[in-house]
Amino acid sequence: MSPRKVQSAGGAATSRSLWSTTTFRLLALVVYNRGMSRLRTAPALAIVAAIAVGVGGVLAETAVRLFYHQMAFESAVWVNHRVLGYTYRPNHRYVYRTVDDSGAVAATTDADGLVIRASLDRANADRAILFIGDSMLDGQGVGVDENLSEVVARRLAAAGQACRCANVGMSASSPARYLLSYRTYRARVRPDTVVVFVYALNDFNDDARLFHDDRLVIEANGDLTRIRPLYDCRRGTEWRLDAGIQPMPRRQSLRDCGGLQTYQLAVRTWSAVGGERGPRSGIARFSDFASRAATPIRDNVLAIFRREDELTGTDRADVARTLGWLHRLVTEATADGASPLIVVVPFAGQLPGALGSARERYGHIPEGTMVADTPQRLLRSWLVAHDIAFVDLLPVLRSGGAARFFGPRDKHFSAEGHQVVGTAIADYIVARLTHTSDARAQRRSRSE
Repeated sequence: MSPRKVQSAGGAATSRSLWSTTTFRLLALVVYNRGMSRLRTAPALAIVAAIAVGVGGVLAETAVRLFYHQMAFESAVWVNHRVLGYTYRPNHRYVYRTVDDSGAVAATTDADGLVIRASLDRANADRAILFIGDSMLDGQGVGVDENLSEVVARRLAAAGQACRCANVGMSASSPARYLLSYRTYRARVRPDTVVVFVYALNDFNDDARLFHDDRLVIEANGDLTRIRPLYDCRRGTEWRLDAGIQPMPRRQSLRDCGGLQTYQLAVRTWSAVGGERGPRSGIARFSDFASRAATPIRDNVLAIFRREDELTGTDRADVARTLGWLHRLVTEATADGASPLIVVVPFAGQLPGALGSARERYGHIPEGTMVADTPQRLLRSWLVAHDIAFVDLLPVLRSGGAARFFGPRDKHFSAEGHQVVGTAIADYIVARLTHTSDARAQRRSRSE
């Protein structure tokens, strides 16, 4: 091979090597430039995406407020309370139907969610009374000044005792909540007398429901500290006495839960479609007495009307727990210097002719079942054994033509019922004040 050939062959190889290297570098440069171009546009794309999401969110939020006006803006009457579970919305005016369904009445709440009545913050009062109870005391269906607590205030004023009366009655309450209500409001009211209403129909049942559905927060020492909130915004649910956990109702304002209302609407929609529901204890709502009769009190409001020897072991445990909450309330009130008074409230079905057309709401009730006075006898024996003052309204209402004391369909007290019950309580308080005054006068005369 000649030297020229060799040189020629080596030059060709070198040229190919240079060509390959240059091509690789050019390709690498193209890839690099494209990659850098993509990297440079990624932040811009992210910004565009964020703007699109933001605009979409604003449009969705606006749509919710426009097309779901009731859920977005209208305020529900009840709101969560950190101790009591729920209370009336503070500083709110609401309207409800009268107990005879003939019209409407309005009520306004103060900063603590208490219904404002004439005697609530009366200055220069001779005594203060704290009324605690459920819807029978709350008085939905009658005017705020027709309520029995105002009847008591007027009767005491007529007897020379100006009274400041705070009515903290709330629908769906029971003795566990009564105890917490006393602890919540005693500092504000500083009561001389604490009047506690115990409703024979469902106070035992409602307390048992709260306990078995894990709504009560009880410390290791047995002290009741609070009731879990009624509304769970994180899950979009509420808890109801008659049905356990259910999707949060439409009437509950979206804004009560805070944050974006679009998110709250999505949570509620999910809850309504496939969320958790029903009572944790497995209790369902029964529609006929036959299925109720074989169930314990926590399943059935009517079980408490059976004979005492028919109560099951679970029934007795539930009753003992409820009486325990009442006993703590009485003990704490007494220790605070207040005089406790228990008012035993009968169910309309226990009074001849009072249930009327409302009978259908309570299923098929065997003759004689509801007129039994088992709850009253059980409470009377316990109250007497613990030397606790009480007023049993069953004989008071039986003697006066009971039908007119209740609404025709809603078996809460009518205005006349509030008048009769308020008068009975006021007369008892006046008699006790007179007796106490006479006893003090006798002690002074003996010391002199």
